[in-house]
Amino acid sequence: MQRAVFHIAHSPQFRQSASRRNVSALVFLALLLVAAVVPAQTIRNNGTMNNTGTLNCASFYNYKGGTPGTLNNTGTVNASLLFDNNLTGATVNNNAVGKINLTGATSSYTNGLGATYNNTATSRIAVAATLSVGTGTFVTSAGEVLYNGTAAQTIAPLSYGILSTATGGTKSLSGTTAVQSSLSIGSGTTLSVAGDTLTINGIPSNAGTFAANAAGSLVIYNGAGNQSVLGALYDNLTVQNGGTKTALGAVDVAGRLTNTATFDLSTFALTTGASASIVNTGSTIQTAGNVTFGARHLIDGTFIYNASSGSQTLGAASYLNMTLSGGSGATGQKNFPADTVSVRGIYAISGANRNYGSGVFAYAGAAAQTVFSSEAYAGLTITGAADTSVHKTADGNLTLSGALFIAANNTLDMLGFGGTFGSGSMNSGKIMWQGNNAYVAGSGMTEFYGTTPGLVAVGAAYGNMRFSGSGTKTISGAVGATGGNAAFGVTIDSNLTIGVGASLTITGMDMNAIGPITNNGTITVQ
Repeated sequence: MQRAVFHIAHSPQFRQSASRRNVSALVFLALLLVAAVVPAQTIRNNGTMNNTGTLNCASFYNYKGGTPGTLNNTGTVNASLLFDNNLTGATVNNNAVGKINLTGATSSYTNGLGATYNNTATSRIAVAATLSVGTGTFVTSAGEVLYNGTAAQTIAPLSYGILSTATGGTKSLSGTTAVQSSLSIGSGTTLSVAGDTLTINGIPSNAGTFAANAAGSLVIYNGAGNQSVLGALYDNLTVQNGGTKTALGAVDVAGRLTNTATFDLSTFALTTGASASIVNTGSTIQTAGNVTFGARHLIDGTFIYNASSGSQTLGAASYLNMTLSGGSGATGQKNFPADTVSVRGIYAISGANRNYGSGVFAYAGAAAQTVFSSEAYAGLTITGAADTSVHKTADGNLTLSGALFIAANNTLDMLGFGGTFGSGSMNSGKIMWQGNNAYVAGSGMTEFYGTTPGLVAVGAAYGNMRFSGSGTKTISGAVGATGGNAAFGVTIDSNLTIGVGASLTITGMDMNAIGPITNNGTITVQ
């Protein structure tokens, strides 16, 4: 280590008294002490330096004058102020186990045009202040770059092998950044994505704070296989490139959540903001935690709620395929929101109870769907089809505490089952019965078909009606058909009996009768 050297000259004419000799001795001792504490100074390298030991200095210049140097480091370089590699041809090879430490609170690394820095697999450069990579070649896709200042630091926009933060302060991205091997956020530090893009191809860990919710921030988990996803507040989050991505904590997305892999939230909550969207084409999101959606999402792929303990809250959304599994009885119970939950494809249920609360469940597929009669729906909606030829078919008696709504162009086929529907039920599409029916008002079609005899429920505001098949349909009370499509009217293609004292009143439509009709009551067409 180079130290400052002090020289003291003595005049031959100088005659020392005892007191003056004492003063000179004190001065000499003071100068020795000053020399002992002056820090290491500058190293200038304009040749080839192969370091396997330790270099301590205030500043390291990898050139002298206009001549560049080459540093091959497998040891340790400690520079408290500056490491300057800012000259064409200057080359730093931070080889296996090599460490370069910029230790001062204002220390910096500079890399200029035409200069080269190479980090290898087990090497590390630690920067307590500024890493300025300039326009030269700065290769850090292997090895570690550690930002370990106590104050705020800017992270250079690079492809890192290992990116680490430590000591404290907020470390903020300053451009598109990638991590190939691992990301480590140290205790007491904050890593801020700061409106930029961070791609994580390797393993992330967080003992501090991961701030990814600044407007415009995008975090991409891009591992080729299984990968962890940090629990955090995100603006935009993308999970892609195969394998299962497993959350390490609750995930909150304010912008867009994009998933093309399998995203497993484990037992953690998923929350989205009022302006959020979810893109899940052909992929799977699964969770045993609670889900709260701030926006009305159209979710493709498959969404799985699989709590096996406690209970689980579902998010109100339009799902393509939704699976409820895990638990038994009240353990792992799935609680629906007081809103509408729609399934457009496969609705698969097993395991614990489902509590539909006061919300509405919608079978919303463009294709045929089975309406599960085992479920204690509050409100039930039949929607999504383009025409009434696509049937949503009940697999048993339906009992609703709330209303049934059948949208225009949609059909609910009750087969030979019965139904009990809440007040306000409305048929704007088509409902079909093989036996006894439950009255549903509305402008849509009520069709009685099949070989089974059936009793027509009284009601004043059916829409269009059709009677077909060999089974005899009987009206034993007051039935009114009004407000339907006049072109369809009321069509009687099979046995219809109007009992004594009963009536069929058709308003604003024609009656098309093939019959046979047995009228023991009153038929009015007006």
